[in-house]
Amino acid sequence: MLSLSSRAIRRDVKLPEGYRVEFGGQFEHLREARARLAVVVPAALALIFILIFMAFERVRQALLVYTGIPLAVTGGCSLCGRARCRSASRQRSASSRSAASRC
Repeated sequence: MLSLSSRAIRRDVKLPEGYRVEFGGQFEHLREARARLAVVVPAALALIFILIFMAFERVRQALLVYTGIPLAVTGGCSLCGRARCRSASRQRSASSRSAASRC
């Protein structure tokens, strides 16, 4: 999407000398966050593996425990999703009670 936009701007918009078009705001923040995560996540996973290996002192056992990480991530995401659903339903029921008490 962005590459299409930037190509269209370069092709169709004539800017005065010394001016340029830059995409910023949320897009810039997203790009910076992705760049940081590309370094931090693999480093964290490597550190986790090293700690597991130091605890078990065998690669096979460390790999066995390490394979649980993707399952833990999906479980954590599903629990967070459920918590959000519960809190949203509580807010809806509380707002309906307050609306009923106003009548």
